[in-house]
Amino acid sequence: MSVMIADKEHDLKKEKISAHNINSKKTPTRRAAERGEAKELLKRKNILRLNKEFQNHAKLNQWSWPSRKERGYSYRQNPYDFIREVYREWIGKMTLSDLKAVDEPLWWAVHKSKESMPDDVYLPTEAEAELNDIEDPRARAIVEEAREMNRTRMKLLRTL
Repeated sequence: MSVMIADKEHDLKKEKISAHNINSKKTPTRRAAERGEAKELLKRKNILRLNKEFQNHAKLNQWSWPSRKERGYSYRQNPYDFIREVYREWIGKMTLSDLKAVDEPLWWAVHKSKESMPDDVYLPTEAEAELNDIEDPRARAIVEEAREMNRTRMKLLRTL
C-alpha cells in the first residue's frame, strides 16, 4: 500500500502540482486580469463581471440594506425576486462568480437562502456554465471525465 502511495506521489510530482498552486485562491480569470489579459478573456468567454455596463448597473443597484431601502425594497426581500427585478437583462448570461464579483452581499444572501434556486433565475457556477456551452456530447463527456480525474487526484493529494 505504501509503495502505491509513493508511486502516486511521484506521479503527482512529475505533473508539477505544488501545494502553492493547489491552495491558491486566485482563479485563472483573476490571474489573467492581473496580467492585463482581461480583454482577451472577455473576447474568448463572455465573462460578464468584466463588462463595464454590468459593473455600473450593479454599483447602482447593490443588495446592501441602505441602498435597497432607498429604492423601496423591503428588509426581508427575497434575493431571487431581487435578482429577477434588478438583473433581469443578464439572467442567462450571469454566473454565481459574476454576482459575487459585483454584489457580494447579494451573493451571500443567495448562498444562505433556504429556498432552492428557481429555474427562471438559474445562476450556474463557472464550471457548470462552461460545461453547458459545450454542445458536442463527446467533448462534454471528455471534460466531465477530466474533471472527475482531477477531483480524484485532489482527494489523493489531501491524504498525503
